Amino acid sequence: MPQENENLKLRFKLKTGEEFEAEGDLSFISTQKEAFLNLVKNSKTLNSAFTNTYKAENSAESPTRLPLKPSYLRRQENWSNEKITPQNDILKTPSGEVWDKVAYSDGENLILRRKSKLIKPQIAALIILGANKTLNAQDTLSALTLAKSLKLSGYLKDGQRLDRLIEPEIKEGFLSYEGTKRNRLYRISAAGQAKAYTWAEKLLQDY
Repeated sequence: MPQENENLKLRFKLKTGEEFEAEGDLSFISTQKEAFLNLVKNSKTLNSAFTNTYKAENSAESPTRLPLKPSYLRRQENWSNEKITPQNDILKTPSGEVWDKVAYSDGENLILRRKSKLIKPQIAALIILGANKTLNAQDTLSALTLAKSLKLSGYLKDGQRLDRLIEPEIKEGFLSYEGTKRNRLYRISAAGQAKAYTWAEKLLQDY
């Protein structure tokens, strides 16, 4: 039986494709696992809502059929209008407090409050996208916005290419994208959100 302070590592993959990985003591891993499963559950709830909305827009009972917006715009609107948990209540939860301590908005960009040598640019990108999903209720950021947030946070230097930096996270399934070059939209997955939260906590613990 694992001891309370023993360093453990847990990794598993759900049948739906989401992956979880965490390293630390038993209490830390249990907390991260619970947060990950809740994220996956909420993600499925929202996906179901998107499907029902799509069917309603295309049903024969609908008097007027308007052209559907691109999928990423519809998803952003659903995240913004979702009322599963009020935003003020989210910030009062332990996970909400972590994100609020890690990042802040200057009105246009999310900026990480702290910089650590332990955090690589691709991890910083994950944290920014994770904070954006919780604090702004949006699971996507444009390539230009993400690059600017990384620069303002001190994690992206002139001449560095964002797409190459975060390519490993895309291959691992923590991020995905739509569009090409500067018109890309980057989206964080449920597994990516869990990983971002783990690193956000480490960023706070580093000070």
